[in-house]
Amino acid sequence: MDWLRLLSVCLAPDEGATGGSGIDDLLPPAEDDPGTGGGTSPSEPEDKDPAWFSQLSKEIRENADSRAALGKHKNLSDLATAYLQNEKDLATAIRFPKKDDPEGVKAFFTKLGMPEDAKDYELGNFDMKEEDLANAKEIFRKAAHAASLTKGQAKAMWRHEIALSKAAQKLTDDAHKKYEESFEPNYHKLMEAAYPVEAERTKAIKGEIGLVQTMFSKTPALAKAFKASGLVFNAEAMHELAGYIKQNTAGKFIDSQGGQPGEKPVGIMGDYSEAFLKEAGK
Repeated sequence: MDWLRLLSVCLAPDEGATGGSGIDDLLPPAEDDPGTGGGTSPSEPEDKDPAWFSQLSKEIRENADSRAALGKHKNLSDLATAYLQNEKDLATAIRFPKKDDPEGVKAFFTKLGMPEDAKDYELGNFDMKEEDLANAKEIFRKAAHAASLTKGQAKAMWRHEIALSKAAQKLTDDAHKKYEESFEPNYHKLMEAAYPVEAERTKAIKGEIGLVQTMFSKTPALAKAFKASGLVFNAEAMHELAGYIKQNTAGKFIDSQGGQPGEKPVGIMGDYSEAFLKEAGK
């Protein structure tokens, strides 16, 4: 208590009394008197550490990062609440594994959504032979699992593959259609010099096609490859193939005909009888 001020109050004259000075004029202004211009009590620093900081080690108190992180919590209850929430978040957090930890890497991607086994990828169907579709799915599933794709990523990639496959098939079909439409005119143009007369040229073309068809009947894998590639509608390819067949049979142009039952077949085609070859050679 400021005893001198108390004494001055007690000795001060009444309000109506005269006298311009008193003991109060001789005293310094009170420290808590805001209107006197005297010294005021210093305000508490805004960045002052919470009281519970005193319980921390000197290293933590003097570390700027620690002070910035912990100083946000004004009391221990706030700190405890934040700590418990952080523990809950860490329980569901996904941590990056080390490169030299294959099991950790697998666990990491499994947590992201990669299935345990490649066969667990769910893929849609599209217009394809059942056997071919099954093979395509198996190949894709293995590739997706090797790439650590999640189920959602694999499904999206599979849809993309289907779209690409359909687009590629359309391009192939369009090309085949174009080849098919131009096949006969191109073949006639190719044979025009050797067969100026159209009727003879048409007969020669049919003969060459017959030779190739006969060979295809004996070699289904080759036939499938020619059809898939579109070469079956390529006039130059068919003409050269027919020429190869001629050179490796009787050396003569022959039609695709079979011999009489019981006759021994000869030639690489295996279905030309000696009687037929003799007749064809005339």
